[in-house]
Amino acid sequence: MNFITKVKNKIIDIIRLVFRNIFKSIVNDIRLNTYLVFGPKERLFIHPESHVQNALFNLSSGTIKVGKDVSFGHNVTVLTGHHDLSKTGNDRVKAVKDGGNDIIIRNGAWVSSNCTLIGPCEIGENAVVAAGSVVVNNVKPFTLVAGVPSVFVRNL
Repeated sequence: MNFITKVKNKIIDIIRLVFRNIFKSIVNDIRLNTYLVFGPKERLFIHPESHVQNALFNLSSGTIKVGKDVSFGHNVTVLTGHHDLSKTGNDRVKAVKDGGNDIIIRNGAWVSSNCTLIGPCEIGENAVVAAGSVVVNNVKPFTLVAGVPSVFVRNL
């Protein structure tokens, strides 16, 4: 390999490294700060002063309302989707309830990383859902819940 080829290959390696680092940062930022919506987007209401990370909102069977100053950790899943379990096979996949599994997250609530909220439920004002919890019932205002399924831990 001659000198010019070596320099050319080195320049190509440097360009690849620079672009890889630039795009890696951009892709990671998008992945960590962009939420996903499954179902009719018009059923999702997020207050502009709330902090939602890379959550997944399933709106198949209801609406989701996120109040002011709500804070989400990473990988939160909010599910309104509900299938008819009396069905089997592909019929069960297609048998999705159209509404009634609404989820409301009141002002100031915190939903920690890796939580799953299954509708219908309401997270009360300034309540905290501990990391990794699965919420299947209402959470009272100013309370901390934790676990699978989540249970009352203490008042805040």
